[in-house]
Amino acid sequence: MAVRRRQGKNMGSELNKYISITVLALSLTMSCTSLLEGRRGDHYSSELTKIIDDFTETKRIKVNLAMHSLVQEKAMGFTKTYPKSGSPYYEMHSYIYYGTWMFVEEIKIKIDGVMHSFKSRYNYRDVIHGHYIEELNYYKVNRDFIKKFVESNDVSIRLYGKDSYMELELKDHHRKLVKRFLKVTE
Repeated sequence: MAVRRRQGKNMGSELNKYISITVLALSLTMSCTSLLEGRRGDHYSSELTKIIDDFTETKRIKVNLAMHSLVQEKAMGFTKTYPKSGSPYYEMHSYIYYGTWMFVEEIKIKIDGVMHSFKSRYNYRDVIHGHYIEELNYYKVNRDFIKKFVESNDVSIRLYGKDSYMELELKDHHRKLVKRFLKVTE
């Protein structure tokens, strides 16, 4: 007796493969697209960059310290700005890409037991992909603070929002980048 195989069984597994590949491709496309939206791409990696604005003739040297987890992306860093007119100045920034609003108002940094508090002097907030929020805040700092920050034995960092706080973790590779930043901006 001859056994006939039904074509429908293989079609089901082929259809499942097709659906899986399509979902994977869409996920990758959405992930790559989200890096291009908002300011996320600027804060996604830990790096030292030099930015020159030809229009305003302003030069900036920036160090970004990316701190990722499974459900959120966080970053902080420092910038030295050399305006065409006026004196150079330092800023610190914090960045979060998260599933809910935090409304960051200040950053507190405890350096070797001494608390330093900075109110946000400028912020940018936006909704990305319908349910993810990005918040970027800037704080005025000076070079001495950055040196204390990087040379300390113990650093704790918290972003304080309207009703909650979020901790940031400084790693050894972040310290190395900030030391390079200080050397370049002497």
